[in-house]
Order: sequence, then C-alpha cells, then structure tokens
Amino acid sequence: MPQQPDPTYDVAGADLGASRQLRKSLEALRSAATGPEVRKQLDDVIAGRASMREFGTSDAFAGILDRVLTPQAMNKLSSLSPSELEAMAEQGRAEQARLREPTAIAADAVPAQVAPREPRGPETPQTVQLHPGTRKPNREQVVTPDEPDEDDLYFQERRQRGWLV
Repeated sequence: MPQQPDPTYDVAGADLGASRQLRKSLEALRSAATGPEVRKQLDDVIAGRASMREFGTSDAFAGILDRVLTPQAMNKLSSLSPSELEAMAEQGRAEQARLREPTAIAADAVPAQVAPREPRGPETPQTVQLHPGTRKPNREQVVTPDEPDEDDLYFQERRQRGWLV
C-alpha cells in the first residue's frame, strides 16, 4: 500500500522539513495536553481539518504558551551565549535537512493517537474567567466610566469650541 504524502501546513509554506517538524511538535503537545478540547483542536490541526494559523491565534494555544514560556525559561534562553544559540540553530537546521529526506517518514513516525493522560488539573482556574482574545484575565479590557472624566471633558470642549481656542 503506497504511503500517503505528508501534509504541508499553511505556516510552513512548501517546506516539507518544516511541516514534518511542526507535526512532531504538535503530536508532542497533543500527548501532553490535559484538556479534551485542546487535544481535539490539536487533532484537527494534525489531520489538516483546521489551519495552524487559526490554532496559533486561539486561546488554547495562548494557554500552552503561557505554561511553557515561563519567566524562568525566558531568562534561561536570554542568558545563552551567541555560540550556544548558534549551536542550537545549527542543530535545528540539521534536523530540518534530515526531515526533508524521504526516508525520514518511517524513522520519525509517532503515533498520532496516544492514550489520553489523566488530567493533572484544570488548565485554567475555574474561578477566573478568561476574556476572548486575551491570554490573562482582565488584560486589555476597555472599561468605560459611567461619567466622563477630565480627559473626556477636555476633548468634548475642544470638539465643540475648536482646537485653537
């Protein structure tokens, strides 16, 4: 039975190595995901039913980044020397070159359906409501006061009387 061609993800362009690397990363995320809705979204992206661009802007992906990109991880990354960063970049380039080879398909086969893990706990505290389009509660929320404040009154007066008064 002939093997089906690997899917090429929208964010990878036509780069087969980048698509294979992204698939491996998505499968690793899926196996570590605690919530069933995140696992379903990752399954949809892996199967090609959903766009990686759409998933990348979702609250689920933002939650994953918030758990992974901690201040400690960012400090560790920023403390790396330029030679260490270059070594990591070279390792990544070598991995992508290897993944572009046709023989990389069988060597990197990771089962897409990994047995679901027991949830460690809720992904977000149930008492805190996340607002759509934000990563943290109450972030970037526009709050309008019931009465105009000093700035509002200033701009209202300028609009009525003119700016050169």
